[in-house]
Order: sequence, then structure tokens, then C-alpha cells
Amino acid sequence: MKAPDIETIISLLDNPELLKTTIDELRSQAELVESIRGFILMYDDLNGDTIALKLQIDANKQQILKKSLVRRKTSKKVYLLPLAAALLIALGSLVYMQLNRPVTEFRTQFKDPGLPIYMSYGSENQLEKLIYHFRNEDYTSALRTVESAIDQGHTNDTLLYYRSLLYHLTEQHKNAIYSFRQFLQTERPFSDRARYFLALSLVKSGQNKQASYYFNYLCRSGDSQLSTFSCEHLAALKE
Repeated sequence: MKAPDIETIISLLDNPELLKTTIDELRSQAELVESIRGFILMYDDLNGDTIALKLQIDANKQQILKKSLVRRKTSKKVYLLPLAAALLIALGSLVYMQLNRPVTEFRTQFKDPGLPIYMSYGSENQLEKLIYHFRNEDYTSALRTVESAIDQGHTNDTLLYYRSLLYHLTEQHKNAIYSFRQFLQTERPFSDRARYFLALSLVKSGQNKQASYYFNYLCRSGDSQLSTFSCEHLAALKE
């Protein structure tokens, strides 16, 4: 196959299966431009995590923007060149080895406070039962409640988020990672919290490099607590 350009490959991030097929076909080609080689290195290093790939590419663009603003203080226009983004993607792979050491615990972590509404166990409302168990830190019962509600067709953003979070809190990190990634396919309420706890589950699974991309993204979160904790975790992963 004729090698696609880097912009075409990046556009496949919304189609993970086609992206994987394309990259597998490209591996057999002896001559590839450096930007595509760099993208494949990053793809492999992130185990095909398209969400983390998108976050890193966005971070690269932000870096280009900052550098362009410094160079063009007197200019009214800033041009983001696709080639520059591609070069940063290729160069980004050089720092990955620094994030290999597993970090299983952080000194302090953000704790989800639950929903700010009064709950009573006597209610027949499944969401109230969920939060009742959650606030009492009976995470196993809370998970059973949320899974039962979803099985009965009561699917909403709140239940999907708390199911993912409860997988994390009950140390079911493989399920948590999959569930959070499904949740984050579209932007929803709790998305930044989902990214944070997904990153924690990745760390627990020894996938520090992927986790670092989420923490890096969350350093710019509008939620000051998530931003502070994420920056601290990112610094710990780099030590």
C-alpha cells in the first residue's frame, strides 16, 4: 500500500480498528518518513490507546502554539504547521524511556466525594442506594447496585461513571481501564474525573507512560483539585 501522510493517519484516531490495520500494514514498509515512524513508535508505546494519543498530539500543538507566540510577538497571526506537529510526535518518543519505572502508590490522591444530595438506604431509587453504599465506602455493594441498575436498562452518564470508578476502587483495574475508555469516547459530565481515575488504574497496572499523558492533560483542568493532584502525580512518575 502507498503510505498515507501523517494527517491521514491522525484522522484515523476516531477509528481504532482501521488505525491498527493501517499501522500493521505500514510496519512492513522499509521506507517511511520520520513523522510516521515516530507516530508508530508512540502508538506502540501507548499500546494503541487512541485517547492518550489524542491527548499527546493536543499537547504537542499547545507547545507549538507557545513557541510560535514567543517568536511572533509582533505578529497578529500564528501558523500551526502540520509538519511541525509531526516532528514533535516523532521527537516525543525519545522521552518515553524516562517514564518506565512503576509507581504503585502516591502519597495523596483525589477522592471522589460522591453526589452532593441527601441519600437514604430506604429509598427504592437505585442511584440513591448506589451513593448510600459509596459514601459508606461499601464499594462492593455499590458496584452490585450500579451493575444491577445498568442491567435493567437504567443507563445514564452518572451510572456509567460510577461503575467505572467502582471497578477502580475494588481493584478491578482491567475492567476499570476498559470501562473508563468506553465512557470517554464522548465528552460527558465527570470526564475529567474519569481521566484521573483511568490514569490511576493505568498506574496500578504498571502502565505509567500512558497514565502520564492523562495527568499531563489534567494539569490544565478547570477543576483545581484534579489539576493539583495530577501535576503532583506527573512529577512523581518522572522522578
